[in-house]
Amino acid sequence: MSDLFQNANQAGNFWERAEMFFARRRLAVIALFVILLLGLPLIDTPSYVKRIYVLIMIYGTLALGLNLPTGYTGQVSLGNAAFFAIGAYTSALLVTKAEFGFFAALPFAALLAGVAGLMVGLPSLRLSGSYLSIVTLGFAEIVRMILANWQTVTNGPMGVKNIPRPFFFGLELSLRNNGAYYLILVILLFTALLCYVLVCSKIGRAFVAIKEDELAATMMGIKTVYYKVLAFVLSAAISGVAGAFYAHFMRYIDPNSFTFDTSILILSIVILGGMGTLRGMYLGAALLVSFPEVLRFLDRYRFVFYGLVLVLMMRFRPQGILGWQSKVPYRFPSGVRRDNIGTNLESIPLSDEKEPLMEVKNVVKRFGGLAAVSDVSFHVDRGEIVSIIGPNGAGKTTIFNILTGIYEIDGGEILFERGLIHNAKPQNIVKMGVSRTFQNIRLFPNMRVIENVLVGTHVNTRYGFFDAVFRTARFRREEAAKTEKAVKILKSIGLDYRMHDYAKNLPYGEQRKLEIARAIATDARLLLLDEPAAGMNPQESNNLLEFIRLLRDRGYTILLIEHDMNVVMNISDRIYVLDYGKLIAQGLPGEITKNPKVIEAYLGGVKEHAKHKRT
Repeated sequence: MSDLFQNANQAGNFWERAEMFFARRRLAVIALFVILLLGLPLIDTPSYVKRIYVLIMIYGTLALGLNLPTGYTGQVSLGNAAFFAIGAYTSALLVTKAEFGFFAALPFAALLAGVAGLMVGLPSLRLSGSYLSIVTLGFAEIVRMILANWQTVTNGPMGVKNIPRPFFFGLELSLRNNGAYYLILVILLFTALLCYVLVCSKIGRAFVAIKEDELAATMMGIKTVYYKVLAFVLSAAISGVAGAFYAHFMRYIDPNSFTFDTSILILSIVILGGMGTLRGMYLGAALLVSFPEVLRFLDRYRFVFYGLVLVLMMRFRPQGILGWQSKVPYRFPSGVRRDNIGTNLESIPLSDEKEPLMEVKNVVKRFGGLAAVSDVSFHVDRGEIVSIIGPNGAGKTTIFNILTGIYEIDGGEILFERGLIHNAKPQNIVKMGVSRTFQNIRLFPNMRVIENVLVGTHVNTRYGFFDAVFRTARFRREEAAKTEKAVKILKSIGLDYRMHDYAKNLPYGEQRKLEIARAIATDARLLLLDEPAAGMNPQESNNLLEFIRLLRDRGYTILLIEHDMNVVMNISDRIYVLDYGKLIAQGLPGEITKNPKVIEAYLGGVKEHAKHKRT
């Protein structure tokens, strides 16, 4: 058994060394891969083998598309065969009935498939769990039934025949002259490039953050529904493009070309290659498309063997063949040198006069018949550290959830910088300048430390989809500025040496500090820290105290929930005490420790408190 583990470790080290080797020669590896693909059809191979090459690239394109919502945002779709079919039928019908050329029909295939994806995605992506899979599966069956029964347009079960091959400047693109091969190769490489530039931008970070922890992503100002729909629509449009080529390559399509099995095959490619990786899509497609052909000598039993391989793969390597965590350091944007970045946090200017930054007035929150928060009022002045304390179940975290828009209030009002924010969307509250941490740490565990902080900068990063795709000057400028900001924040809290590590590999205390760093990166003026010292040893708590004081000195305003009374009493300017959702006391730390109501809430009464003091 020890030999088995040793061999497994050696294999893991081999892949890590190989990855580092290829990462240092990234451009050379990509160029070699492209040259290999370009030269493959020039080798004297039978047309049957070339046909398999083409099918591999078609399904590789489909897998790249499905990988966006499934691999990156975690939304499992079983309906990509429907978008594949919509693209195929759109192009085939436009060419055969409206006398379009292939290249004229291609944008319509992508557009119609994308619109269908939007229509399905907008309502269904608000659902959670397996509902999306059920909805997309039902949609795929509806599309197939429409294609089978709408005979006046689709020719029903007979399908569309004699679909002409694409022509490029009068040249027919077929397997005989390798034109069909090179056309799908261009489509595949373009799709891979599109996915790559999106993944290496704030859009890709938003995708992964949503997959890792949707609530935490929302609290960083990410419009989660928008990005899930974006990934889904792009996936549908890419499937439409692949479908258009498929129709003209096969020259005949019918509803049975786009069954549930097709969706499962595409999903299997994504899972086998490695969800959330681009390189795995090529390998997954090559294996799953060629496997049945290689095993054809087994006749009907080849599908049993084929299924067995997939089951074993899911049992022993569920992350996929190439789905390991990269050991390659984060690539800084050009022009950014971490050694030249300072360590001081930017200060927030404060006026000499105390003024309320946030005001909570008579807020009420009920859950059914239970009043979790009852007529609570308090304020937080600029530059203060204010603590909210109380026994378990007093309503402290509910207050934080109300202030950050997770819960809507049933009465009262909340003002931030004299503007009403109660019942505003969480993303808008973050943008206004309010950010938070959680009682139970909610980092993005499979993202690097620096990527976690970069997600915090998302809410104030202005470039859009066009800038990310075309790498405009605005994109380069903002990515460089946000990266420098992230490094500066990490240096200020002493985590810059861990910036290339994955967040889940940090010790507990450093994870707490990273969560605060991520909140700072949103440009918040008010930080809501929910039990930041929970689980820390005395040394870590003292370090946290110093860090929070540093934040206050830099002009940050802090609202704190904490059970560690040593932290609360040593750091707070003022304290509010909650019990059963009601505010029972407020004042300076020294006043709170002597308040009879506070003593009763924590220790059961004044007499009981005196007994505790004697013992």
